[in-house]
Amino acid sequence: MNIVSIIKQLNEDAEADALHRKLANVAFVDTKKALSKLKNKNIEYKNFKLRVITQSDYGKIIYNLYFYPRNVRVAAEYDAEKYKKSFKHIIHMYCVDVKPDEDIVSGEDLYNQVVEWKEHFIHEFIHLLDDVRSDHHLSQDSALSMDATDDEYYNDPYEYNAYIQQAMSIAEDEIEEEYNNLLTKSKHTKNLPSLFWKRLVNFNEFMKYYMSWYENRIVPRLHKKFQKKYLKRMYNFWIYIKEEIKNKVILLDHLDNLVPREYFKKLFDIKELYNKIKSYNKIYKKLPSWYDSIIINNSKEYDQNDINKIIQIFT
Repeated sequence: MNIVSIIKQLNEDAEADALHRKLANVAFVDTKKALSKLKNKNIEYKNFKLRVITQSDYGKIIYNLYFYPRNVRVAAEYDAEKYKKSFKHIIHMYCVDVKPDEDIVSGEDLYNQVVEWKEHFIHEFIHLLDDVRSDHHLSQDSALSMDATDDEYYNDPYEYNAYIQQAMSIAEDEIEEEYNNLLTKSKHTKNLPSLFWKRLVNFNEFMKYYMSWYENRIVPRLHKKFQKKYLKRMYNFWIYIKEEIKNKVILLDHLDNLVPREYFKKLFDIKELYNKIKSYNKIYKKLPSWYDSIIINNSKEYDQNDINKIIQIFT
């Protein structure tokens, strides 16, 4: 079955995925803020609990973080304990880089180690959100046991979702960093523009570069139904990322050499671009300076002259 047939049969929502990654990222920022207050202290981490409050589309969420030495078995775990009529959300993070006999870690080191462990935090916070959304079925009814096989583990619906969101979060961070590097135009990014846009405009290139970790480690272990769902989910994620970047590009006022002509034509449909520029005219009080050179009369449909002016500006 080809990719088009699969896409027509499956329905995966990139916007919903993005919302949950956004909530996880907000929680991660709140966690960093809480830890930053402890940077000048020494922490007896084995008896330490960090309580964090974050706001979400599901209301206020309170969770506790516990910290442990790094080990090869696990990076982080999510748990929930029933307390009266509610649940206590707990994230265990195995991120402390100390010798086995050490009990003290500096607040600054703990902060840096949690920042390094971001992808694992995102994974566990996605579990937390799934638990909240499922009325705590994840924490109460999870079919996984401590001795679950790899096949059972990676094909558990909750783990499948958390790993794919973790992978998308890593890709988003990489793309954001590379895009910001494009804007700085430093000598270290001389060859980056062509590489960046090549990866963005082609789905296979996008998957090969940004999703290689997930493709190599997780996908071979997935059952067929999850492999199909994964492919559709990644395709929608790719479309979503392209739209996010395109919207950023439209609002820039210094486009020279940012988007090479060959990739610009693959990214933008001129009619689509023109309509977006018109819509931004209604939303933004001040548009980029290059907009002034386009003569637009909102009472008429676009014509070839308008299109030519847009092409001149971008190429």
